Amino acid sequence: MKNNYSIKKNPGVKFKQTKQVLFLMLAVLFFSGKALAQNFELVTVSSVSSGGNTNNALFVASSPTIPSLAFIRAQRIAGPEDGVFTINGDDIRYTSNSLTSGIPNNLSRIRFTFLQADGVTQIPVNDFRFVINDIDGPNNEGLATNCGANVRFNATADPTNLVIDNIPPDLNAVGSQNETAGPTSRVMYEFSDVAVIEFDNYANSGYLKDFDMDYDLAIVAPLYSVCLGDNDGDGITDDIDLDDDNDGILDVTEAGGNDPNGDHDGDGLPNYLDTSDDTGLSATYIANADGSVTNYTDADSNGEPDVYEASADADSDPNHLDSDSDNDGCPDVDEVYGAGTDSDGNGYYGAGIPAVDANGLVIAAGITGATYNILPSDNDINGTDDYLQTSIAVTGISTQPTDATITAINNATFNVVATTSGIGTAEQYQWQEDSGSGFVNITNGGVYSGATTATLTVSVLNSSLDGNSYRAIITTPSIVCDPEAQSNAVILTVTANLIEGVDDSGTVNEGILSVAVANVLVNDNLGGSTPTLANVTLSEISSTNPGITLNIATGEVNVAATTIEGVYSLVYQICETANISNCSTATVTITVNDAGNPVAADDTASTLENTLVTTGNVLTNDSVVDGATITSSDVTSANGGTVVNNGDGTFDYTPAAGFAGTDTFTYTLCDNDSPVASCSTATVTVTVTDAGNPIAVDDTASTLENTLVTTGNVLTNDSVVDGATITSSDVTSANGGTVVNNGDGTFDYTPAAGFAGTDTFTYTLCDNDSPVANCSTATVTITVNDAGNPVAADDTASTLENTLVTTGNVLTNDSVVDGATITSSDVTSANGGTVVNNGDGTFDYTPAAGFAGTDTFTYTLCDNDSPVA
Repeated sequence: MKNNYSIKKNPGVKFKQTKQVLFLMLAVLFFSGKALAQNFELVTVSSVSSGGNTNNALFVASSPTIPSLAFIRAQRIAGPEDGVFTINGDDIRYTSNSLTSGIPNNLSRIRFTFLQADGVTQIPVNDFRFVINDIDGPNNEGLATNCGANVRFNATADPTNLVIDNIPPDLNAVGSQNETAGPTSRVMYEFSDVAVIEFDNYANSGYLKDFDMDYDLAIVAPLYSVCLGDNDGDGITDDIDLDDDNDGILDVTEAGGNDPNGDHDGDGLPNYLDTSDDTGLSATYIANADGSVTNYTDADSNGEPDVYEASADADSDPNHLDSDSDNDGCPDVDEVYGAGTDSDGNGYYGAGIPAVDANGLVIAAGITGATYNILPSDNDINGTDDYLQTSIAVTGISTQPTDATITAINNATFNVVATTSGIGTAEQYQWQEDSGSGFVNITNGGVYSGATTATLTVSVLNSSLDGNSYRAIITTPSIVCDPEAQSNAVILTVTANLIEGVDDSGTVNEGILSVAVANVLVNDNLGGSTPTLANVTLSEISSTNPGITLNIATGEVNVAATTIEGVYSLVYQICETANISNCSTATVTITVNDAGNPVAADDTASTLENTLVTTGNVLTNDSVVDGATITSSDVTSANGGTVVNNGDGTFDYTPAAGFAGTDTFTYTLCDNDSPVASCSTATVTVTVTDAGNPIAVDDTASTLENTLVTTGNVLTNDSVVDGATITSSDVTSANGGTVVNNGDGTFDYTPAAGFAGTDTFTYTLCDNDSPVANCSTATVTITVNDAGNPVAADDTASTLENTLVTTGNVLTNDSVVDGATITSSDVTSANGGTVVNNGDGTFDYTPAAGFAGTDTFTYTLCDNDSPVA
């Protein structure tokens, strides 16, 4: 059977497809004992509204998931066999009523229609399931329905006597099985998005079928009948076709690495139509054979897992069946293999239905099975394959750029506005320039900016761009079917600028290097704007004094310090960089005044005794004019300190040793007047502060008896000022310990042999004041702890009679502290054995001849305490 249908694309673009539908019977065992579950509607039939016991009856129905459902109409619409509808509990029962037997006499078509309260308006029912119970009889029966897009599958509850045929009205297979006494045959159907359901029924007169609309049947061992299609009409059914739409892309690739036609959970449904696993649960994550997990959630409840329809066009067509997965009007095959690959616009590779191999892979010029391994194109390099990416299509140009005429040093802009349609990745721009050798792409930098935008800006620095042509190319790289749009070419004209140098003047004082004019260009004119050294060149024409010069790199007019009082002039020229023949000259008038006389002002500084201080720059508060410098200064201060002129306006002052108080020295500032310089003298007053007196603070330390300890740095907690150092310290402590000054603020203390308790020694800290130093003494207290007493623990050994044995080290289990050693031991055991101390903690024991039993000997462990251990 063939069903023709169209896939919806962009307006005006259609891709015609032919779908060949086959039917496959698959036996599947449900070990869980649960029926396949999904978001199915629940429909309950409660009574007959009208037409009961006729071939056109209206039944009262309701559904908690379809609030508007009010009726179900059951009617025989065709066929010579008549029958009647009645209610049986909450089922609709159809009883065959024929006077003869055999095909076609007992064949009829039955229709069920879901209706609103008016009994006329149809209601599409989503994901609906119901069971048909066939009451057994001795003769053959048959039941059929169209295997179309809205029939998911059907199933029987047991090896049924009821023949299932899915290509009505041909029921020739009815005679293949006989109904005999046995269990009721049950058939289950699932439908999606339908308002009308039709069946072809064959049964002898009086035979019954109950249509159970509320699905209360739990099928233990179902037989699934799955409608298999041939989406691309290439003769390879979709279940084994690796490219169901002949676009040159593997189905697995278009399904994001999943197999759309596989059956991960073994329930007979292809993966792309399966929204539940084999436990009967709905939104699921299916564990695959390779250990991976696939999300089979159907968020939009359209009967297809979202993972297989995750296409940019937001339709319900899974990508592996969609010849234009992003709905941008450009077939997937063109977006992978290049524009024009689909030569006749049917969505397939090449023209017509291409030749394929046994796996359904296209075999054509430029493509083989191996070619399918190429990666889909991503021309705009945004991480999304072009065939899955919606983009804005360029359909033309609504605003063309226009010619521009400007003067140099100004900016020119060219604008273009594209006409676009659709949504997605925006169009891309590329401006081109033709300077006489053909159009080439422009890159940003130099005089150009916006080279890949709708607006190109040209910063015209000179006339070299005069006559250049410009145009824009507009593309959408992710749609290869969309031709580029090219704007009109426009011309840039660069004209000469008005240039004018304007006279300047400045006044300076003699005796110092001065700037009479900071920049002669400030009041000049180039094309109505102030020129800069980027668009004009600057040169000096003449000067009436060699000490007056023009800096052509900055525009400054400089006056040398040797230039004497007077009025001078300098002539300069500016020329346009873009047109070096476009020039103008101007004159600068410079007045040099007498600089006046310097005035030195007194200064101050301060320091600690015996500490050098560098003064601040004494010239800071002076009037330093007319080339004035420090010409002389004291080398010894009033109170014997030393003074060094550092030559930068500062002085290094060192007070006399031990001096504290107020000291002074002078310096003289003179200008460069000749023959007689003008001078001024100032005094620097230095306050010298006593550095203070040292303070020694007591310290502590601790050690074990007979153990040397190095104290911490005793100066750490002292006030060590005015060059203070440790000048003396005890060499013997109060209790006879020895004290060694390590010279770094620490002391090595060794307690007297065997001493334990508190001991002390002192040290003295003195500064360097003269003639009398200031000193301070502190005490270091040492806590000497007893090292503890040894404890000897009993030991054991064993041997044969008349056999020497060497014990283990008896000290191993003893507390050997405070230098303890074995000081004595028995040489004869209690029972006459001999004992030898080996000196390493072991003993050699030899039992008395012939002795057998328990023997003992003792040893004594003593520390080194004195006078008593």
